[in-house]
Amino acid sequence: MNKNFRIISILLVVITLPFQSIAQEESSSSSKEDLAIIKRLKKGSKTPEMVKDSKRAAWYAYALRVKPEDRIDGLNLKFVKLPVFLVPTEQSFRPLIQMRLLYERPGWMLFDGESFALEKINNSQDEHLVYAFLNSRLSTVQIYAMGPEENLEKEKIYVFSPEAKEFKTASVFNSTIFSLGYANLNYKQSTFGTFIAHAIYLGVKYESPENGKRWGYYADVSGTLANIDTSPVNEPSNYLEAHGGMSYGVKLFKDFRYRSRLRLGLSTVNFFTYGRNFGFTGLFGPNLGLKTEFFKSGSKSYTAEIGLSPYSFSDIFNERTVRIEGGYNLNLKNLRRARLALEYSNTEFSFEIEDIQAHFFALKFGLGF
Repeated sequence: MNKNFRIISILLVVITLPFQSIAQEESSSSSKEDLAIIKRLKKGSKTPEMVKDSKRAAWYAYALRVKPEDRIDGLNLKFVKLPVFLVPTEQSFRPLIQMRLLYERPGWMLFDGESFALEKINNSQDEHLVYAFLNSRLSTVQIYAMGPEENLEKEKIYVFSPEAKEFKTASVFNSTIFSLGYANLNYKQSTFGTFIAHAIYLGVKYESPENGKRWGYYADVSGTLANIDTSPVNEPSNYLEAHGGMSYGVKLFKDFRYRSRLRLGLSTVNFFTYGRNFGFTGLFGPNLGLKTEFFKSGSKSYTAEIGLSPYSFSDIFNERTVRIEGGYNLNLKNLRRARLALEYSNTEFSFEIEDIQAHFFALKFGLGF
């Protein structure tokens, strides 16, 4: 528990600043808004039975609270690491958390934001259970405490869960990002010389959802759609990279805001010049890589990727493709994502009398649907 407390304390220092103004606006008070809430809470309701159907946790989320002075008096969380269940709905599976609250205050009752009186666990007088769906990577759970004289206290508990991003619908496109941008290719071939192209970049990237499972899969196809300018010859050309395979989740950092995955698959690099005496096609090799994503907050994250595709294990330094990518992600509340990224790859290999080098750089903007 001490370890968890230290982790949450450090995290709160980073993220609670934007929440403090929210908490101050929503601190305990007696107002017309409070009276409307009390009237709604007194009607009561039961927790839907559907939330109890799934018994197996799919992964874990983490509860974050605002400053102590803005919390409900006497309310504590039994665990900050919360089980998440996938609950079937008409169109998909949605992630649902189970949170245990400790609260013992004579004459007071707890409610959640959906007008449900919180049920007590095993006839316990101070332990209550609350369920809530996760609708984004940083969701909120609204808790109310109502006293015997209808005085009201309220608090928002924030729930951090990067994995929740993929489960709003069952469509594969929720895990796909389409990117458009600018690309620069610097190509060198010993019998030809140097060819430079400025081009329009187009890419499609898919990754299986972060659903708490170790194994996943990925696919990434990108390249130049059309040239803007080329030198020393005006030559239509297309540069294409494709990577795909399996991924495996690993824990590289103690901070739970990091998500890392090892990758193993196949890669291909091609440079089409349509009959000219330079370019290459059909370059294949294994793909070894690592991707790490750091969630700065529920709406912002940073990604870093590195990959290596050797074409000769006896001469990896001279027969390979090295690929590096860094990105900034804006994770919207509707679970769609906007992404700005930089990509660089370097390919070197020899074929008969040809020594070939290709330096590819891309600045791209992507949207996930």
